[in-house]
Amino acid sequence: MEVTATDDMTAVLRECLTAMDGIEAHFIEECYLADPKTALKTFAAQNGLSPKQVSELRTRAMSSLKERLAAKNIQKIGDVA
Repeated sequence: MEVTATDDMTAVLRECLTAMDGIEAHFIEECYLADPKTALKTFAAQNGLSPKQVSELRTRAMSSLKERLAAKNIQKIGDVA
């Protein structure tokens, strides 16, 4: 079986998410990677968060993911391979 760039990116994302704080990883998985994606309002209700807390969580989660990807020298999708 041939390994594709999508497989590589999936593996990198999974590795990054595993290293992240639980709620941050859960947020990214549910609101960005799931199919269908969970709406922010629904995510907030399911996790007992206010809109402000969801906004802060989104900022934190994306910063954390960006830092973890940068630590792997990944700045853009083309860097995975």
